[in-house]
Amino acid sequence: ATVLSQLAEMLAPLNRWLPTTWYVTASRRRLEAGGMRMEPIHFLVLQEVGTVFGLFTYVVLLGAERLNVGWLALFAVVGFCLPWLWLSNHVQARQMTIARDLPEVVDLLTLCVDAGIDFMNSLTRIIREFRRCPTSEELGIVVQEVRIGKRRRDALLAFSARVQTPEAGSFSRTLIQADRMG
Repeated sequence: ATVLSQLAEMLAPLNRWLPTTWYVTASRRRLEAGGMRMEPIHFLVLQEVGTVFGLFTYVVLLGAERLNVGWLALFAVVGFCLPWLWLSNHVQARQMTIARDLPEVVDLLTLCVDAGIDFMNSLTRIIREFRRCPTSEELGIVVQEVRIGKRRRDALLAFSARVQTPEAGSFSRTLIQADRMG
């Protein structure tokens, strides 16, 4: 078991009392957008560790004898928010990379389809030969989902929901429409 799994198990009695339904939903979407294959409860544990780190930082910087509840709370909140800020920056950078690479993938996909290769084989070839990047990783997930029986339409919609960029949404809608038209 990983350290996060062990910490999640240790903190389970505390986390059981938290209203985590909305948190799990929001965190799952952000983690997927960031390409992080992590359970939302593990991310909550990271935030709890960040809170403890914030409290520890307060004690180290200002000392335990100069206890100020306002500053202590501020350090705890900052510690709790640091993982979320890191994730938001990671998501933004990843989305920019995907937005930058997607037009090139579309051009390659058009070339392959025009050369007579069917759509799924074209996508597989592009994933295999394109540089390793978030775009190829996400499109690889699309191919895997189609291979295990998910409809192409649903896999493309899931791609768009995971990536959460206008470019991915447009890409998915265009391919779904092209698939519908034959």
